[in-house]
Amino acid sequence: MRMRFQYYILLLLLCNSPMAFAQLEAGSVSAGIASQKSTKESAKRALKDGTAKLIVLSGASLSPNVRQDDLFKTKYGVGYEIKGDGLDGTPREMKNYNYTIFAWLEEKYGKGWLNDVRKDVVGYDKWVLYQDAIPYILCSTKPRFNGGTVSDFTGWVINHMEVDEKDKISSSVLVRVLLSEEGEVIDVDDIREVPSLLTDPFVKAIHKAPKWSPAYHEGKPCKVILHLPAHIDYR
Repeated sequence: MRMRFQYYILLLLLCNSPMAFAQLEAGSVSAGIASQKSTKESAKRALKDGTAKLIVLSGASLSPNVRQDDLFKTKYGVGYEIKGDGLDGTPREMKNYNYTIFAWLEEKYGKGWLNDVRKDVVGYDKWVLYQDAIPYILCSTKPRFNGGTVSDFTGWVINHMEVDEKDKISSSVLVRVLLSEEGEVIDVDDIREVPSLLTDPFVKAIHKAPKWSPAYHEGKPCKVILHLPAHIDYR
């Protein structure tokens, strides 16, 4: 069976535009739009009425420090809630809930809260990793892949996927990729609510890709966020 792939350049450009970047971060371009919107609205309501609590997974939590937790609540107006993994919403829902609170904290207090918050709250590591990253479309000097653009990178990734015969289906994938200041892939995040069977081989191929040329923003090397939509069709 010969593989035939297609990826949409227009969609690729749209997904890396400022407007689409904001929508993607909010979850509005994934299969779970309603679920993610509901999660964000729930967090916003809790912030408004003063009952907001950052979620900590029970199985992954550090030893609690009640005094520090109380100090954080007093200083920032946000507490903590221990929840069971998979029992109180999906990992994505809990992460999006916390992200909404993170964004509120950052808008109101700057970055100081990052030093005071518990490091085991859901989504903390990923939030910190993406700090100061610039959306691809906003880079003063965009990164280049083998001299080409995001579409060339997408094509390279699809051509280097390793897929079992039984998994050769027609499916779409959508991932967010973080490039380091040196042009290396340092994180790949599936941002669809329902992952495709082809997501794992797509992500593995991304990690095998050569480095990009560095991006620059306002004269300095920067981390870059880009979004890769692709429709892969095995026929």
